[in-house]
Amino acid sequence: MSGLREERNEWLLVFYLSTGHKLLGVEAITQDCPTRVEWDFRHLLRRALLIRADAMIIAHNHPSGDVTASRSDMITTAQFARVCQELGIPLLAHYIVTENETGLCGYW
Repeated sequence: MSGLREERNEWLLVFYLSTGHKLLGVEAITQDCPTRVEWDFRHLLRRALLIRADAMIIAHNHPSGDVTASRSDMITTAQFARVCQELGIPLLAHYIVTENETGLCGYW
């Protein structure tokens, strides 16, 4: 996740994991915007199903340097975690990365 620390735009990284939490793949998403990154639940879940992921971890950066999760971060993460759980592909964590810190985005 260290590459996220230097980015000037927000990025979302999705880590697709196997049953034993071995890495199956990583996907990076950005819209060249310094304050937000939009993510399509269907796209991420379709990819998880295609590669037969058993769990996911997501991380995104805050170029502002503030590791605090925004309200939007928390709501979107909680919604995504519910959908993932319903499909049997749990979201294990959502990290927020800044130049100097890494934090968790809420609890669901």
